[in-house]
Amino acid sequence: MKRFLRFITHKVTIVSLLALLQIAFFLVAVFLLSDQIRYFNYVSIAISALMIIFILRSDKIGIYKTAWIIPMLIAPVFGGLFYLFFKPINYSRKRYQKELINAQKRKEKLAPYIKETIDIPSVYQKQIEHISHEVWPYYENTKITFLGSGEEKLTKVIEKLEAAKKSIFIEYFILEERGEIWKAMWPVLLRKIDEGVDIKLIYDDFGCSMRIHKGFKKRLERAGIETVVFNPLRIRANVAANYRDHKKIIIVDSNVAFTGGINIADEYANIKNRFGHWHDAAIMIEGDAVFSLTATFFETWDLYKDTDTDYTPYIPDVKVESDGVVMPFTDSPLDNNHLNKSLFTQMIFSAKKKIFITSPYFVVDTDLINTLKIQALSGVEIHIIVPGIPDKRYVYVVTKYYLKHLANMPNVYIHKYEPGFIHSKILYIDDEVAAVGTCNFDFRSFYLHYENTVWFYNSSSLVDIKKYLLDTIDKSRLFTYKELNHHNFIYKVYQSLLVGVSHLL
Repeated sequence: MKRFLRFITHKVTIVSLLALLQIAFFLVAVFLLSDQIRYFNYVSIAISALMIIFILRSDKIGIYKTAWIIPMLIAPVFGGLFYLFFKPINYSRKRYQKELINAQKRKEKLAPYIKETIDIPSVYQKQIEHISHEVWPYYENTKITFLGSGEEKLTKVIEKLEAAKKSIFIEYFILEERGEIWKAMWPVLLRKIDEGVDIKLIYDDFGCSMRIHKGFKKRLERAGIETVVFNPLRIRANVAANYRDHKKIIIVDSNVAFTGGINIADEYANIKNRFGHWHDAAIMIEGDAVFSLTATFFETWDLYKDTDTDYTPYIPDVKVESDGVVMPFTDSPLDNNHLNKSLFTQMIFSAKKKIFITSPYFVVDTDLINTLKIQALSGVEIHIIVPGIPDKRYVYVVTKYYLKHLANMPNVYIHKYEPGFIHSKILYIDDEVAAVGTCNFDFRSFYLHYENTVWFYNSSSLVDIKKYLLDTIDKSRLFTYKELNHHNFIYKVYQSLLVGVSHLL
C-alpha cells in the first residue's frame, strides 16, 4: 500500500496524469467547438495549413516533419492546434538563447587549445576537423582504459574517488539513491567532504525521479555537495519530456575521468537482474583530454548556477604516456548540428574493412541506413550487436523494423545478445578508430538529448574493445531477415504505427 501511495503521489505520476488530462480536455474542447461553431472548422483548417507551411520551412529533420504533417492532413480540424499546444519543445526562447550564449562562452575558453591536425591519415584528420568545428580540441598526452562491465567500472571509480585530493565532479542521467552502487560511493564522498574536497553533482530530474527519495537534493547540499537538477519536471502547458541530460561523467582532481553507458544504478553492475545479463561498457581517461570533460561539466553547471567558471584551475597536471589521439565532445539538441549523428555517418563512410556497432536501440533515419548499405555493398563487413532481452519492448519492435532493412544485405551481420541486454554505445572502425560514450543509435540520442562521446584514434585500448566485441558476438546469435520479417498482420500494423512515432521513442 505504501508503495502504491508513493507511486500515485510521485511528481512523475502527477505530471503524466495532468498531461493526459490536458490532452483529453483539448480534444473534448475541439470536438465541442467544432459541433457548435461553424466557423471554428474553417479557422482550425487554416491554422493546420499554416502550421504545415511552417513545418516544411523549418530546419527539422524529414521524419519529424512527416510525423506532424500526416496527422494534420488526416485531421486538419485539430491537427494544427494540437501542434501549437503540444509540439515537442519544452524550452522558452529566453532559455534557448541563454544556453546558446553559455555554449559560446565554453567555445571561447577552449578555442586557445585548438591546434593544427597532426600527421595521421587524412580520413581521420577530417574527423578531427569535424569535431574541432564545434571547438572541441584533440589531445595526445592521454591514456584510455577500457572497462568492459559495470562491475569493473565501479571498482575503478571507488579507487579513484578514494584518492581524490581536490575535486570530484559527477554528472549522470540516472542515479539510484537506494542502490548498492550509490551506497558504496556515498561514504567515500562524505569522507572526501571532510577532507576539504570540492564535490559538485548534476543529475537529470526525469532520469532520476523514480530512483531517488524526496528531498534528495537537500540531503546532498546539507552534506556539503553542491547540486544542480537538470531540466526539473514541472507542470506546464507543453508536455514533452525532451532535452534530457543523458551524459554520464565522473571527474576526479581534473586528471582522471569516467564516461560511457553505465549509470549509477544496480542493474548496470548486475547487482540487480532486470533484463538478463546487463552488458555495458565505459572508459577511464587519464591526462590532458580530461579537460574537455571538465569543460562539458561546467558548461551545464554555469547554465544553472548563472556563473562563468574559469577553466584554468582545472587544467590537468598529470603526465601520462601518449596513447593515440583523444577527443571528448558533447552534443546539444539545440544547436541543430547533430554532431554525434553526423560524425558517426562520417566514421562509417571512412571504413575500409570492418564496422562494429553496439547499441540498446537501433532507430535511425534513412541517411544512416543508406550509409551502411553503401558500405556493405562496397565490401565492408558490418556487425551490429543489439539486445536479446529488451528493456522497452515497444522500442524493440521498431528496432527490428529498421534492422530488417539491413538484414538481407551482403556483409551485414546482426547479432542478438542472447544472455540479456546490451547497453554499451560503441562505434568501432577498422581497428584504428572508435567512439565510446552515451549516445545510442536512435532519434532521441541524435536529436533530443544532451550526450557526451569520446572519439579516439590509435589507442592501445582498441585491442581491449575488439576483444570485448568478439566475446559478445560469441555469446550472440544472428538475427535473420526471415526472423525480423516473419510476423502476422496485426503485429505489422502495430509495428507500422510505432515506426510512425519512432522519432519520439
